[in-house]
Amino acid sequence: MMNTGELIDFHSRQLAVWPMAAANFAALQAIEVKEFEIDGLPWRGQHNPARIASTAAKLDKDSLAARPCFLCDANRPDMQLYLTMEGGGYKVLVNPFPIFPVHFTIPAVIHIPQLITAGGARRFADMFRMARSLPGLALFYNGPACGASAPDHFHFQAVERTSLPIFDWVERNAALPFKVAAADLSDEEGAREWFRGVCDTLSRLPENIGLEEPRINILCAAVAGGVRAIVIPRRAHRPDFYGTASGQLLLSPASVDLSGVLIAPSSADFHHKINSSVLRALLSQTCYTVG
Repeated sequence: MMNTGELIDFHSRQLAVWPMAAANFAALQAIEVKEFEIDGLPWRGQHNPARIASTAAKLDKDSLAARPCFLCDANRPDMQLYLTMEGGGYKVLVNPFPIFPVHFTIPAVIHIPQLITAGGARRFADMFRMARSLPGLALFYNGPACGASAPDHFHFQAVERTSLPIFDWVERNAALPFKVAAADLSDEEGAREWFRGVCDTLSRLPENIGLEEPRINILCAAVAGGVRAIVIPRRAHRPDFYGTASGQLLLSPASVDLSGVLIAPSSADFHHKINSSVLRALLSQTCYTVG
């Protein structure tokens, strides 16, 4: 299994040979941020115009069929390097449109849907093993209706664990503004059993009836003795005020947004519309709030 040092070295080598990606990572140094507070927890807003393709992605079947899959080998830029990991089943790519100074995408080698519950949650077991072998990094999974801009091609993402405040919130048992299922998992089979139990419960919620898998975001990171897993159940994909018209905001929450870093690609939204009240409305409409 690949280790964290190898991935960080790969990240540096990729940026040295791909000017476009290097420029996007360099631009993070000048990115604008705002601070919010929700129920005593600090949230950070990030104005990141490069994330517009993800936030505004059209995810209907016709739109997906009409565009080349940007995670498949044939459609990736020639300058985008890769590493093969997890028994050859995944490739590690540097994300050219980053949110953080270290940002990877880890797609499956084959083009299959973004469904982590398929096959008895085998891919959650993959996530568990990857997270355990990569201390200092956090893996996350955005469900097909929970922020994934490529719901047609299975993938994880990975960033530095310290970039995502939710791990610290869970560790100190902070009162989160939405419901989560969290556990420290020590072995692969126990991890799969726990995850299947969580998903079985969520599948019975009215919002998930008829879906191939429940609406979820998942985060995993290594801890002493195993992996800390956090599942965030989702009520909806996007809030009812999502959009670009007057009175709307271009906010489409995924794992990062729900972990304490709200991504705002629109300058007008970031500078003139987003505040704690908007964030609270976003969370209440897309997650299961507490109380």
